[in-house]
Amino acid sequence: MDITFPGDISLVETLEVESISDHAVLILNSSIFGDVFYGDVVEIRRDEKGENRFSKVIARSGMAVKVYVLAETAFESEKLQGSLNRLVDAGGVWERVYGGVLLVHIPRDANIDLQCEFGGPEELSSSSSDHSSLENGSAMRPQESTPAGVVEPAASSSQGTVPAPPVENPVWSGWDVTLIAALTFLIVMVLQFGLAKAAQVLWYPHDSFIEAAQKVGERPILLIVSQVLIYIPIALLMIMLIEGKYHVPFWRSVGWNWPRSLWKFLGIGGALLIVLSTLESLLPMPKDTPFEHLFDRPLDAYLLAIIAVTFAPLLEELFFRGLMYPVLARRLGVGWGVLLSSLPFALLHLPQYAYAWSAGFVILVVGVACGLVRATTKSVGASFLVHVGYNGTQMLIAVVLTRGFTHMPKGLLHIGLR
Repeated sequence: MDITFPGDISLVETLEVESISDHAVLILNSSIFGDVFYGDVVEIRRDEKGENRFSKVIARSGMAVKVYVLAETAFESEKLQGSLNRLVDAGGVWERVYGGVLLVHIPRDANIDLQCEFGGPEELSSSSSDHSSLENGSAMRPQESTPAGVVEPAASSSQGTVPAPPVENPVWSGWDVTLIAALTFLIVMVLQFGLAKAAQVLWYPHDSFIEAAQKVGERPILLIVSQVLIYIPIALLMIMLIEGKYHVPFWRSVGWNWPRSLWKFLGIGGALLIVLSTLESLLPMPKDTPFEHLFDRPLDAYLLAIIAVTFAPLLEELFFRGLMYPVLARRLGVGWGVLLSSLPFALLHLPQYAYAWSAGFVILVVGVACGLVRATTKSVGASFLVHVGYNGTQMLIAVVLTRGFTHMPKGLLHIGLR
């Protein structure tokens, strides 16, 4: 696509793009004239002459970019090729422009030492000047310290100095998150009403609607089934919002990617349970809660345990750490983003524990821990694994101590499942 960048002198540049909507495109190679890098989502407007004019950057892609000026013959050296392969393995990307200019795009949390790999052009031997192809990836304006041999890209004359990008920059807004929360509440109300009405018709025809609803609450299997039914439309709502309204891939947008060490984060979740178990012994924890009665029958207990390590942490992490945290962190910073996204997470679980403040505090700590993992790794997959590790360890201990949920002492679970 030919894109015109406005300024004192309008410059036209041909960039490879992927259309997202009528006025939004995903940039597939970095611009020379404009403040646009690979992976940015930008707004393009067609003027009266039919030209595609750059309007603004809708969202940065979330990676840092460094520019190295090398000899054109350096690109075939074994040392450079090895460094580029390690860059790609670490989740990075590279581009070659003007023959001897290397653009390196790298996640800020990537496990790679740029100073060691690309410390200076004099370290790179060469044998050919063949152009290298562009790898897939994304970029953002540089904001880190400059290693030796690195030249930071300058902003175009029309843009001036580019401010440091926010720590998170999702395409959706806080109003979108509020809309999903409101629709979720509506879905819960509708499904609970429908379940109670169905129970009245099928099982309790001589009872009033309120009496039937109360009896449904006494049947754990019905509550478990309703919970699964609630998860399905909520998941569809989130996907429809991101992909339907903003036309960007859902999983990539919310930061869903698996960390290198799955067991490490599962272990963090298990360790968190052990630490919080010590804290629980110092707090006035509730002894008899609605949540524990879901484990009165072994079949119900096993079904709930499966949900606790699959659907529940998946949907909760996608919403609280995938959708809510980024918009809060963008506006208020990482600390407030982690804390404020953990508060509704804790409030959501309070009814299960008879609204005990001590239980709410422990759940809040779990939410903060998952939020910190999400913030430091940029991965909802990592916070999901911590969540699963916490719930899974609790369930494993419960299975062992209760001989397969056949003997459940009161107060055993405390604040186990999320």
